[in-house]
Amino acid sequence: MKRFFWIFLMAGTVFLIWHNSMQDQVHSERDSFFFVTLVQPWLAEIGRSVPAGLLDHIVRKTAHVFEYTVLGLVLYSGLGALMEHNRKVFWAASASGLLTAAIDESIQMFSPGRGPQLSDVGIDFCGVLLGCFLGYLWKRYRS
Repeated sequence: MKRFFWIFLMAGTVFLIWHNSMQDQVHSERDSFFFVTLVQPWLAEIGRSVPAGLLDHIVRKTAHVFEYTVLGLVLYSGLGALMEHNRKVFWAASASGLLTAAIDESIQMFSPGRGPQLSDVGIDFCGVLLGCFLGYLWKRYRS
């Protein structure tokens, strides 16, 4: 049961990430705009103004880091529960996350109005590493 749970959670996380990449440009921009409209009033309250285009870019890249941090945490925890040699978990989770990011960007070649960016693979991989590190810290804290 535990094995099934982790496999399901890892696959589900990857599915959600790839599903976001399958969105066309119109839907992707709509989702980003939703978060831009949430952040803009908060920035105005603290006396900051950020041009909408720049804020949209920041929101998009933050979304990359967030979803891949979650993926890194799930991969680290899931592979840690499934693998016998825990020393290799960090590397297996990192490599799996990097492969997921590369495939993710490739999917965007087939999404209308969107295209892959190598820089996004790097941003995604940083998120994976952060998630793996958080998983490692959580594991150490619990033991």
